[in-house]
Amino acid sequence: MRVLRLAFLPLSVAILGLAVTTVPLPLYVEEPGTPLSLADCVTVDSPRAGPIAGDYLLTTVDLLQATIVDAIRGVADDQIAVVERSAVIPAEVSTRDFFAQQEDLFASTADVAAAVGLRAAGLETDIRGDGVLVLGTVAGTPADGLLVEGDVITAVEAARVRTEVDLRQVIEEQGVGEPLTVAFTRQEMRRRVEITPQRYQGRPVIGVQPQTLNLKVDLAVPVVVASGNIGGPSAGLMIAMTVYDKIDTDVDLAAGRRIAGTGTIDARGGVGQIGGIRQKVIAADQNGAQLFLAPSRQLDEARSVALDGEMQVIGVENFDDAVDALRRTARAQEGTADSASESSGCPYEAAA
Repeated sequence: MRVLRLAFLPLSVAILGLAVTTVPLPLYVEEPGTPLSLADCVTVDSPRAGPIAGDYLLTTVDLLQATIVDAIRGVADDQIAVVERSAVIPAEVSTRDFFAQQEDLFASTADVAAAVGLRAAGLETDIRGDGVLVLGTVAGTPADGLLVEGDVITAVEAARVRTEVDLRQVIEEQGVGEPLTVAFTRQEMRRRVEITPQRYQGRPVIGVQPQTLNLKVDLAVPVVVASGNIGGPSAGLMIAMTVYDKIDTDVDLAAGRRIAGTGTIDARGGVGQIGGIRQKVIAADQNGAQLFLAPSRQLDEARSVALDGEMQVIGVENFDDAVDALRRTARAQEGTADSASESSGCPYEAAA
């Protein structure tokens, strides 16, 4: 019997090794991805457009389902974060559906970002929608228990709400302390509820996760972002900067530098928080960026990363802040980007 047990030992070890390296856990690994050159991958179809002197880098995070080996790597390597699946993908959403939704979200974000960049250059754009879809509510906030996923907000007080920017604007104008009458539809039934905004991170909120329903963006000139299967809304700021620098040949914000960054963007140019900022800062630093633009609310976290180079990390509240930051730092960083204008082309084909 002892001989039989010894005979099975190599097989047992092999099975254990296979399990450790291949069996997925209910965890995901976040690690620095390869930045994408937006100078190469953003096309602005206009006689006004010109090349960028330098580059804007879209920073990404590689998101992979973790094995036991990955979980161990996450403990040993501070460049890797291991998070629960529920922190990344809602429990009721399949992995396939989640990543498909993220690609759709990237596309709509790119449209809004292009509109912001073109508008800054004086070109007309139009952003509209059919209300604000509630993706969820934040526990403990005023909307928690009053609004639910799937509700569509159509008005606040007497103000019609067509986009998430409309919603934020009317809430900010009303301020905190006084109840607001929120009109919404739930399963095709019209309803109203009173919600009193509270202050969160310096601004009034009701606590919903909003998304413009049936977003429609009309641009004065065509803008195409070739991005492969990159998903999510965090490229908004950098796409807007790229479009603005390309469409206005009198503008030279990159000024020969590799500018990296991250942040969502809304129709008014407001920059919002994103996930995986540590990994994005690391990726930018490792790929020779001279400057990194981060959402101001995440500046401390972004600056907590130990850098190999001398990359400067700057926090911005909105698109105008980012423009000012690049103009302000251009002279100070002059001559620090010897290879910034080198290009290997965009690795992705433009979407059909």
